[in-house]
Amino acid sequence: ICMYIEGIEQGRKFLETAKSCKKPVIVVKGGTTEAGHKATLSHTGSLAGSAEVYFGAFKQANIITAKSLQEMFDIARILEKDIEITGKRVQVLTNGGGYGIMATDTLIKQGLIMTEMEKNSIKQLKKSFPEIVVVKNPIDLTGESRAEWYQVSLESILKDKNVDAVLIVLLYQTPHIDPKVVDLISSSLKESKKPTVVVSVGGHYTETLKRDLEDQGVVCFDSPERAANALAKALQYKG
Repeated sequence: ICMYIEGIEQGRKFLETAKSCKKPVIVVKGGTTEAGHKATLSHTGSLAGSAEVYFGAFKQANIITAKSLQEMFDIARILEKDIEITGKRVQVLTNGGGYGIMATDTLIKQGLIMTEMEKNSIKQLKKSFPEIVVVKNPIDLTGESRAEWYQVSLESILKDKNVDAVLIVLLYQTPHIDPKVVDLISSSLKESKKPTVVVSVGGHYTETLKRDLEDQGVVCFDSPERAANALAKALQYKG
């Protein structure tokens, strides 16, 4: 349930209803600045009230707050999938080191945990790849990555008990990545209920393949910050 709210007259009833709701509720609050606060009076005649009070009440009622309409729908795209939210430990998988670092920074700022995979998982992945691949968090497949490397990585990541969610950076422009990576990733994710998002950045070629991946049910974003923010907010929800 996605909502835009300026003010609430029956606050207690609203919060009780939200607490009993079996579906995620995501709210964008209008009137959070002094000027916006005044504008609500002329817009709907409602007194917006202190934004901090609203945000505190929303948190108690398990309501997710979004900073913008875009963020609200980004979060909804993740929560509408058949996922299980079990914790805040995230594994990042990338073939572009800089994008992996940007995603990591945002995840940490949003209160998530960069997990450490089980020793057996790390050992197996190191055996599967050449030495240039960095098997940590992020796992950096480097610009030498092949499509199959994503499949091999995800097989270990999705089985790992220390991983609650996955953020994948997939740059289609690197030399050895070909379109079959779309099917390899979507088939790997098909049986998993771990929240997973994919970041791809580029022009027409990237947009075409990203759309193909989305058509197979995978949530994709065009920046690591946007993906990390949405994932962090989604993982706040306690079903």
